[in-house]
Amino acid sequence: MGVIPALAIFIANAGAQWTVALPYDTAQATSALGAERVGPMGTALERVKKKLEAILSGSTGNVVIDVKWEDPAGASSAADSTSYQFYFQTVAVARDKIRNQAEADSEPASEIQLYEALPASSVPFYWDTGTLRQAGYIALPSALNQHLQFQAHGGGSDARIRVRPPSATQKWQFWLVKPKQGYEVFDLVVLHEAIHTLGFHSRGEATELPTALLTWDLLRVPESAVPVSAASFPTIARELRPSVEASWITKLGTVSGAYKASRGERAGGDGFQASHWRSSTRLSPPNPIGVMDPTLVSADLYEANGNFLLSRADVEALDLIGWNVNPSAHVYSNGNPVNLLSPTPGQKIPANAQITFQWQSSPNPVNGWLLFIDEAEAPYDDMPVRAFDGLTSASYVLSAAQSLPPGEYKWEVTAQHELGNQHSADGTFTILCPADFNGDGFVNGNDYDLFVDAFDVGDPSADFDHDGFVNGNDYDLFVEHFDVGC
Repeated sequence: MGVIPALAIFIANAGAQWTVALPYDTAQATSALGAERVGPMGTALERVKKKLEAILSGSTGNVVIDVKWEDPAGASSAADSTSYQFYFQTVAVARDKIRNQAEADSEPASEIQLYEALPASSVPFYWDTGTLRQAGYIALPSALNQHLQFQAHGGGSDARIRVRPPSATQKWQFWLVKPKQGYEVFDLVVLHEAIHTLGFHSRGEATELPTALLTWDLLRVPESAVPVSAASFPTIARELRPSVEASWITKLGTVSGAYKASRGERAGGDGFQASHWRSSTRLSPPNPIGVMDPTLVSADLYEANGNFLLSRADVEALDLIGWNVNPSAHVYSNGNPVNLLSPTPGQKIPANAQITFQWQSSPNPVNGWLLFIDEAEAPYDDMPVRAFDGLTSASYVLSAAQSLPPGEYKWEVTAQHELGNQHSADGTFTILCPADFNGDGFVNGNDYDLFVDAFDVGDPSADFDHDGFVNGNDYDLFVEHFDVGC
């Protein structure tokens, strides 16, 4: 058993604190990924943690979600999750507790109204046919139970995420650069599963008739019942049938307060679980609602979402499930581009020279910039030539000590905002061979003659070893490289 890192820090907000821990077994991760990819995986988990804590920083409590490199139950699933559930004997007690907590958290009046309009004694719902059922219980994930303070945590982890080890058909991308074809975006998949453990659950995919519903089900209604009023909302049956279209309510009496929900995976369904948004493949136009879209390829969802890992719908749903989300989490980056300034496209840079990378974007990202450098012909992957994450300044100086080998390179900068990311276009530059003194891409007599001319007059360009002096050491070193060529 290896050392198990626990990515957990406290973030203070208005007197409340929240922590998210995503512990993983280093030995297991090394076995599944190889030692060189464990670091990028840990960095990706840290990004997921920061996003969750930024959204839930108005809440009080903590959650521990174990990350395991194990095959999920689904034959084609990239990952799945399970969480410990707490059950409450009556709907009224749970409903009132959620409402009272929301009022104590100074939630908007529109959300309090929604909680007040939930059924009090039992929840009417449709499960398999047109027969109306009733549920007298509400179930909450362990972490939400802690936040709402129903009862003490039983100890141990709150949930587990199982991630399928990489193979020829299952590949992972751990950096938030432009997704590669055929790869799963690790950040998005883990965030998707983590939000399941925070309350995106449903009894709609149960194989046996449920007697308890989860908070996600409480606001799930037939599309024919949208929009709804506060008066009718308690009596409308919650729609858990996989063959009937459903919506999820975030506001009463307005079409804009309804998001399309998936129908479930039991007989007659659309092949997706009811604990998700509607698949973008079934919407016209095919516009994904958020990270809880069950689209099969995460890279496609990441691109289709405009590189936002979380949408307004995701955040609103977490709020109504019972979390007191950070109000600023509703406001995400506005899509302004990241512009690369230097090196200029195709710039030729002497060997062993310091390189200053500069860019600009507005607004400045919450979680900093990622500078990603790779070989010109290589697809962006998890083994870049250089990568610098969490930069707080729109520039980075690559020192001579960090110098790159001669060759052609591309670089990209990603601005990491609270809920999403923006990528720059690719920049390009070339590192010249050390003896290519005139920078024409060849090492020949012209380079030798030009170097000797510069050396004879003590020109700083002849300081070949960059020690601040032009002397015999520079001449000898140049000759060695000239003899080798390029």
